[in-house]
Amino acid sequence: MAALNVVICGGGIAGIEGLLRARRLAGDEIALTLLSPGERLAIRPLAVYGPCGATGARFYPLARIAADSRATWIRDHLERVDVDARTLSTAGGRELSYDAVLVAAGARESPSYEHVETFSDGHAEIWFREPMAAIERGDIGSVAFVIPDGPRWPVPPYELALTTARRARAAGHQTQITIVTPEPGRPLKAFGTEAGDAVRRLLADAGITLLGGCGRGARAARGDGRHDAAGGRADRDGPEDHRPGDPGTARRTRRLHCG
Repeated sequence: MAALNVVICGGGIAGIEGLLRARRLAGDEIALTLLSPGERLAIRPLAVYGPCGATGARFYPLARIAADSRATWIRDHLERVDVDARTLSTAGGRELSYDAVLVAAGARESPSYEHVETFSDGHAEIWFREPMAAIERGDIGSVAFVIPDGPRWPVPPYELALTTARRARAAGHQTQITIVTPEPGRPLKAFGTEAGDAVRRLLADAGITLLGGCGRGARAARGDGRHDAAGGRADRDGPEDHRPGDPGTARRTRRLHCG
């Protein structure tokens, strides 16, 4: 009897977990194919540490993962699935038949706001390295991490804000750090009450301001022509803001969006 032909579409954490689990559960009773355009599996949650000089996202070659799993790796994009014919079409013109298929293609990143920097764990070290250095020099006096409405992974803004506060404090600066989120009440509601309360304590201990319930509708025009962070408009290098009581020191305000 021929082995069941199983195709895994996607080389991210979900696809690779599916690949490894399928091999472990079914052994040699299945023939595995991994379809992915990328060459590496990225452990993306670790990317937030990269801008701080620590080890960031870790990468593992898909060729090795496939070989260790006795799977065939095809480097190509999934184009369409014909459920009736049980076939997959790829962007490179391939047609693959299957008995079972797992589609774990993931989502595409897109900026939510026009005038902010969008955090991407694909280039986190480059994205936040220069702002972090400016914060440690004292050139940036305030930073806002804005979580947009809609589907999102909200953990990185909290990790980045806490890390930024720790680095600024170690450098001897009292940087004003704000997290703006559409979630009312406790942060990270999906993780439950206990986790939300723990995060709020961490933010309070770090001196980080949490603004909840600030969605796209919470828009307020500022006197300098900018909207507040909740409204989604900000200047990457905007007009120089003077801190109260410190008229001789001009500091640029840089607002950052983490989606």
